[in-house]
Amino acid sequence: MSARSFDRKWYALSETPDGEAELSIYDEIGGYGIGAKQFISDLRDLKGRHVHLRINSPGGSVTEGTAIFNALRRHEGGLTVHIDALGASMASVIAMAGAPVLIADNAMLMIHNPWTVSMGDSDELRRTADILDKLKASIVRAYTAKTGLNADEVVTLMDDETWLDATESVALGFADAIEEGVAAAASVSPDALRARFDKWAKGNMTAPTASAEPVEPTPAEEPAPAPATAPAEDLGGTPSPASATEPVVAPAVD
Repeated sequence: MSARSFDRKWYALSETPDGEAELSIYDEIGGYGIGAKQFISDLRDLKGRHVHLRINSPGGSVTEGTAIFNALRRHEGGLTVHIDALGASMASVIAMAGAPVLIADNAMLMIHNPWTVSMGDSDELRRTADILDKLKASIVRAYTAKTGLNADEVVTLMDDETWLDATESVALGFADAIEEGVAAAASVSPDALRARFDKWAKGNMTAPTASAEPVEPTPAEEPAPAPATAPAEDLGGTPSPASATEPVVAPAVD
């Protein structure tokens, strides 16, 4: 079979003449691209073939990443994961599906707690916190299964937002061996990761925000009538036909 490639917005698939295949996740996971559906469809076509998954990603959607992680665990044919530069956040969880996991000598792996942006009343925010706790528990199980660390040890590492170099990743069991590094190492900081999500959230959350100063109408305009309901402190999200105060919750990211 001649080599051929399929280009996606945030991952690439290459088939090689030797009967193996290479997948590369080199961008955010889900949300910013096509999501897990097409990825899993392409992976299904590789049934029975050994796959090399190359990762250089700051992470992304927990749910999209979990679907990819589970599909990789089910893959028949074997999976070798290569952390080429950065395996951060949800990308580090996906890496745990590999057997083995190889990390470049100049690469980094980062684990932390899942987080999101949510709007709503106190009850809604408590529900969101409960969901994040459940997502965290599922991530802890993926890390403990790979590393052999106990849950308390993993939770401490996640709470501290831990960055690991190649040697530390192998020592703690997140990777199995170190391989020769790629030309450019990771350069994404925690602040940069949050900035990426904030940019996404601003483009996808359309709830109005309150201004600190009143806006005076221009001479050609009449002032808009005051709302008949919803006090100033109401933080309801974008109105929908079903509810005028429906909360907005951005997808959780890790």
